Amino acid sequence: MPSPPKPVVVVLLDKPQGEVESRLVEYYGDEATYAYSQNIVFVQTGDLPSEVRTRAGLNQQRGGTGAVFKVLGNFAGYTKPELWEWLQQTALARGR
Repeated sequence: MPSPPKPVVVVLLDKPQGEVESRLVEYYGDEATYAYSQNIVFVQTGDLPSEVRTRAGLNQQRGGTGAVFKVLGNFAGYTKPELWEWLQQTALARGR
């Protein structure tokens, strides 16, 4: 039996911080990350938001600033088709 899909978190950056996105892609991989904009990155992971924050370097020591939120599966909007395509590959779409 296949393992259940992992949930999604969204990383909201106070300002563009390319090094944060690079850390997320390096740790979680291209398939599990989607850079919506320079300030917003979605990550498919079973990690807690606090763990993602640490891996992204959102702390005083590494200088990254922003917040991480777990996406609970309810979403709506009118935006880039690539976001909806990426979300279809995650647990969010499969649970709908």
